[in-house]
Amino acid sequence: MSMRINNVVLIVVDALRIDRVGAYSGDTLTPHIDAIANEGEVFESCFSCINTTDPSVTTILSGKYPTRHGVLNHGEKVTKEEKHFASGTKSLPQLLPAEYSTAGIDTLERWHEQGFDEYVNPRRTQQNTTTSRLQSVVNRMPNFLKYPVQNTYRRITGTKKSPTSSDVVSQETINQISDMNDPFFLFSHYWDAHIPYIPMEEHPDKVANRSYDVDGSVQGIVEQISESPWARRLQNLSGDATSVADIVQKYDAGVRKVDRGIGDVVDSLKKNGIYDETAIIITADHGESLTEHGVYFDHHGLYDQSVHVPLIIKAPGFDGREKEFVQ
Repeated sequence: MSMRINNVVLIVVDALRIDRVGAYSGDTLTPHIDAIANEGEVFESCFSCINTTDPSVTTILSGKYPTRHGVLNHGEKVTKEEKHFASGTKSLPQLLPAEYSTAGIDTLERWHEQGFDEYVNPRRTQQNTTTSRLQSVVNRMPNFLKYPVQNTYRRITGTKKSPTSSDVVSQETINQISDMNDPFFLFSHYWDAHIPYIPMEEHPDKVANRSYDVDGSVQGIVEQISESPWARRLQNLSGDATSVADIVQKYDAGVRKVDRGIGDVVDSLKKNGIYDETAIIITADHGESLTEHGVYFDHHGLYDQSVHVPLIIKAPGFDGREKEFVQ
């Protein structure tokens, strides 16, 4: 590896549990992430500052705690005051020297895109199509409407791939790698491990035949939490899954797809001859509970499943394993 680093690729995998990454658990879901870990440093005690995406990504890109940058909520719950505070917070693309080219691949937009030379929303790459316009309308719906509409559309049309599939994110990332001049900073945000998990038919290799030591049916959980608004949402999210094991398998399929996408990005860096001069950072904005602590397929609470996240850095001076607490 060259001792001079010109470029930085920051990859955030939404809702990635630390126990699904082989470098931490010995699991076989993430061979491409594990290969990067073997060349860099694995941080064993990394914890996200909060358990939701908007404030966590703001922290990752600004280096400030949520109480300092002002974003404490996520999505439709973010207030005007929070947006005002966030818009006044400088992010990494704004803090880098002027000679850096910067690009972000993400769907969050709003204040998250400030400072980037290029900010590509994978949902908008084909915005001139009727499907993309419809998707844009659906994405603005409240969650209790959005997920059933999405599931119904996919069932009727046979559509399996989400607009934020790792295939799309990786391709947009590869496009930027080919177009950007050194030095550059590139931020890519993967969503496949986030609810709603990918359809059963999309299970990548080595996931379809995995066995799970978990009991229970989706209907049983729904009945158990029938008084909660989450009951209806869980029914809508479950799709063709009937058991808890089915849903956990869908989560793992998402992790596997992200890993393959990251492998494609690494291949692109190598083909462009810039792999050795590029630092790669892989982390998550938060984790995911797969029924632990009575949290069903989401990231409520400050439990380890929700806030203990992977952090892997491939760069000169980073090697081995770090056990000390980091954020």
